[in-house]
Amino acid sequence: MENWRQNTANGRQSAENWHQFPAFLRQSAAFGRQFPAFWRQNTANGRQFATFRIADAAFGSQSAESARPIFVSAPLIAQAKAPLDPEKEAPTQAQPKTVPTSLGPVPNPGASVFPGRKGDPALAAAGREVIGKTLALMDAAPSQEEQIWYALMLRWADGWSPEQRVRYFRWFHEKAARYTGGNSFAKFVEAIRADAASRVPESERAALTEWLRPVASPPPVVLKPRAFVKAWTLPELEAALDAPALKARKPDLARGKDLFTQAQCAQCHLFRDAGGNVGPDLTAVAQRFGRHDILESITDPSKVVSEQYAMVMLTILDGKGGTLDISGLVKEETSATITLLTDPLTGKTANLYKNVIVKRDKSPASIMPPGLLNTLTAEEVADLLGFFGTR
Repeated sequence: MENWRQNTANGRQSAENWHQFPAFLRQSAAFGRQFPAFWRQNTANGRQFATFRIADAAFGSQSAESARPIFVSAPLIAQAKAPLDPEKEAPTQAQPKTVPTSLGPVPNPGASVFPGRKGDPALAAAGREVIGKTLALMDAAPSQEEQIWYALMLRWADGWSPEQRVRYFRWFHEKAARYTGGNSFAKFVEAIRADAASRVPESERAALTEWLRPVASPPPVVLKPRAFVKAWTLPELEAALDAPALKARKPDLARGKDLFTQAQCAQCHLFRDAGGNVGPDLTAVAQRFGRHDILESITDPSKVVSEQYAMVMLTILDGKGGTLDISGLVKEETSATITLLTDPLTGKTANLYKNVIVKRDKSPASIMPPGLLNTLTAEEVADLLGFFGTR
């Protein structure tokens, strides 16, 4: 009985000890659970977790959709050298008595999370270190999406050296200018550059004149004149490609790549890292469709038109008491205006006010013109299909 009472007393004492357990440890555990999953994934992928954690604290770059601000003490910012594990981290340095679960909104983009310390030499030095590490990650990133993410995170950074600013803005002109995406892709990248450029102090702008300017559009592709070969139909093409001599021939992939441009496919379609953004991405087309389907979509593009790439037909007032019809792919639309891409091969557009539109319908025709293979021989068509990854 005595032992039972002693055990009960010990149990109560343990419970009291638990309730007295330092509050900041419980808060740290709760905070770790709230830490965004994609940062943990970066750690799992071998990224420098410490770099991003310091960047959030030193830069104050956070948004409701991407990441919550992380509390890191000034000594930890200055001394962090190795990746930290967000699940197991237990810093040995002295912690504040109260660890906030949220720092609240940063009052000024790029400002320090430590009130009244913007411009502090120690934080500026820490900022330069973080900027250097992040620029290295941006240069080494294998995909354009990852590089753009780093550029986005750096736009509000504080503590730049002149060399780091040149390195950052050169990326927009020398790399990002070649990247492709959807209709708004270039505008989003330009918005990142413009936002970062607006935060460069006046005293530093003169030395960066060459790199602060907007990114120039790439020069248009020069197409070689090609003679008419044949108005190919799908049955004729399949019969020609199934000829024994052509089936036994190995496709010329280098010529297929050139034909991707010369047959004007690249004007509208992206393949790997080259091409336009008007039509579907063809990078994995051979994995999704067979030869018959690919050839049918080229020779008869209006047979099946995806809703995503369907044109609209507009009847508009012509200003002379009558109406006229215009069709194209919607490139931009607001409550008051609409912009149509009317010729994908030349990039011609039509900008209209909506108050002149009398009627609007979906067009049954594809914006992709027929006859794009009519200047190619059967061997060249085989090379183009080989470039796509099919035969």
